[in-house]
Amino acid sequence: MFFKGVTFGFMAPHGYLASEAAAAEIRRMAETGAEWVCLVATMWQEHFYSTLQFQDVELSPSDDEIAEAVRMIHASGMKTYLRPMLQCLDGGMRMNIGFPGDGEVIPGRPMTYWRDWFANYQRLTRHFAELAERTGCEAYCMDSELNQTVTQDAHWRKTIEEARKVYHGHLTCVMSAIKPVLDTKDNCPDFWHCELDSFGLSAYPQVENYPLDGHTPSVDEMIEGMKIWNDQYIAFGEKYPKICYFGECGTCSYHHASNAWEAKCRGLSNGFGEGLPFNEEEQANYLSAVLKVYGATDWWRGLFWWKWDEQLDRPSFRDDPAGNKDWTIYGKAAAKVFKAWKNPETT
Repeated sequence: MFFKGVTFGFMAPHGYLASEAAAAEIRRMAETGAEWVCLVATMWQEHFYSTLQFQDVELSPSDDEIAEAVRMIHASGMKTYLRPMLQCLDGGMRMNIGFPGDGEVIPGRPMTYWRDWFANYQRLTRHFAELAERTGCEAYCMDSELNQTVTQDAHWRKTIEEARKVYHGHLTCVMSAIKPVLDTKDNCPDFWHCELDSFGLSAYPQVENYPLDGHTPSVDEMIEGMKIWNDQYIAFGEKYPKICYFGECGTCSYHHASNAWEAKCRGLSNGFGEGLPFNEEEQANYLSAVLKVYGATDWWRGLFWWKWDEQLDRPSFRDDPAGNKDWTIYGKAAAKVFKAWKNPETT
């Protein structure tokens, strides 16, 4: 299994995935050489501390839309990796979803937050895993970056068990909480490497000490600047090599995007490129650097570029008439890099 893929549909509202606009994007993905599409269906919970997840009638795609998108992806010759992804209506991030441990401190007042959250999450998983089975999705992913949940191994094993009752394809999951695992003597949680067919990292290696002289770092300079991040990801991949890949990886197309956090800390931008110039070379060099570093390892099984389409309208992405500064690659230099990238399993 090797993933040469792009991520599509994150935060897409009801009606989009079955639209002609979506169909046009799917055709463009195939033209750009994508072999896999991570099809995202955005699901919701009210707050990071809520225990109930739901499919919103305005903010989530319907099952019929998802099925039509899968059909179009397959008709274009690509494979589908279905991933429902949770977001919080209050603007909180899914990596913050978490609770105090279940148990009873005050007699007669037990806390059951994790039990309740996973009971509902298992309902959601059964529903979408069954949809993945029915529509012929080649892979099913149980969300991304639910980092606070990784210690709940028994709950995750039960969730995987429920998914396998209805889905018989490739079952996977994506997390970014890997440093705590490497920093302790504890083994990786069992469900990561025992119960799943593969495991994805949400990996965004940053170019540290970004140059102040205004030039765009070359591919080799980016590799050197990413070293501290690359060392961490490679250490994890070598320790847990069971079909390990990057479930999310990408950068925007503006100057300094390959370390937007550093730019924000320096007061150069708001973290989304405000005031910084469009720079498609930055994005292309970043992708080239990632492919060069990880393509040379034995354990790395590809990536899904984050992301193909931009559903979040940020004015800072549109403040330079030279080009759209968002994550998308179509029509930019990075698309040529992506298309030239060869799947080692087919070459």
